[in-house]
Amino acid sequence: MLTKGKQYEIDITDLGSGGEGIGRTEGIATFVSGAIPGDRILAELQQDKKTYAIGKLVEILTPSPDRVKPSCAYDRDCGGCSLQSISYQGQLALKKKWVIDRLARIGKLENPKVLDVIPMKNPNRYRNKAQYVVARVGGEEKKERGSTVGFYREKTHDAINIERCDIQVEPANRIAEAVREYIREFKVPIYDPNTGTGLLRNLIVKTAFGTGEIMVILVATNNKIPQAEWLAERIETELDKLERYSLESLI
Repeated sequence: MLTKGKQYEIDITDLGSGGEGIGRTEGIATFVSGAIPGDRILAELQQDKKTYAIGKLVEILTPSPDRVKPSCAYDRDCGGCSLQSISYQGQLALKKKWVIDRLARIGKLENPKVLDVIPMKNPNRYRNKAQYVVARVGGEEKKERGSTVGFYREKTHDAINIERCDIQVEPANRIAEAVREYIREFKVPIYDPNTGTGLLRNLIVKTAFGTGEIMVILVATNNKIPQAEWLAERIETELDKLERYSLESLI
C-alpha cells in the first residue's frame, strides 16, 4: 500500500501525454513531472488514486542516457513544450514507441511493423501557430510592474514573459515583440479575468509554410483598438526584415 508523503525510488519507463515521466511504485503506475524515460529517480508521493499515483520529483538518482540540458531558458516554467530534457534522437525513438504501443493496445495488432521516424533537418522553429496570452505578469513575478505577451506557467493560469520561443517560427517572435512595444507605447489596458475589465486578451499568429502568408489575430473585448494603424505598420516593419516572408526566412 502506498503512503502519501513517503519517498520512493522509481524507474521511469514511459512518458505521459502531458510530458510526465511514468514508472511503477509497488505495481501502481506513477506519474512524475520532470522525469523522463531511462531516469531512476527519488519521488515523494503526492496523490494516491485508485488506478494510478502522482509523485513529485525529489532527486534524479541515475539520469537517462537520453537526458540533455534544455536549450530553452523557460524549461519547466512554460507549459508550451515538455520534451526539452530529452535528446532529439531520444524523442524520435519515444514517438516510434508510442505508435507501436497504440497500434498493439488499441488496434490489437500483434508486433506491428513501424518504420523509424524521419527526423527534421532543424528540430526548432517548426510550430506555425502561436497563441500568446496577453496578461499581467503572474506567479513569482507579480511584484514586477507591467504586462507580458507570453505563455502560461506550467499547469497554471499565471502568465510568464517569453522574450523568444525557439520552436515558434521567427515571424511569431517578431510580431509578439511588436505587440509588447505597442502595449508599452500606448499604455493599452490588459484584460483582467478577475474584474472583466481591460482590452487585449490574446495574440494569435498563423504562418503558412507553403505560401509564406501570415495571419495576425488580436483577441480583444472591443472591435476597435487604439492606434491600430501604428501597430499594423510596426508589424509590417518587422516582417519586412524577413525578406518579404520567404520560406527560408520563416524557418
